[in-house]
Amino acid sequence: FWAKFQIFAVAIVADQAYLAVAVVVNSVISLYYYFSIVRQMFFVEGLEERPFRASALVTGVVALAAVAIVVVGIFPDLFAGFPDRLSVP
Repeated sequence: FWAKFQIFAVAIVADQAYLAVAVVVNSVISLYYYFSIVRQMFFVEGLEERPFRASALVTGVVALAAVAIVVVGIFPDLFAGFPDRLSVP
């Protein structure tokens, strides 16, 4: 959303109305397929109920990824200079 908004704002400031119109038209078109997914999820009856069963490997990978996301979110300074520390002197 923010990227589209920034492109829209810059296009208006730069007097490029055609670009702003293209962004708006694409956003309206994208609403169709976003809402079609929501409609399918909540308003269309499925053929059969299938219980979700994840393997231990999938569960472990998801748990590890969730922990990594939380750690990076809480301690971003630990990872902010990471590329600089890897550079060759």
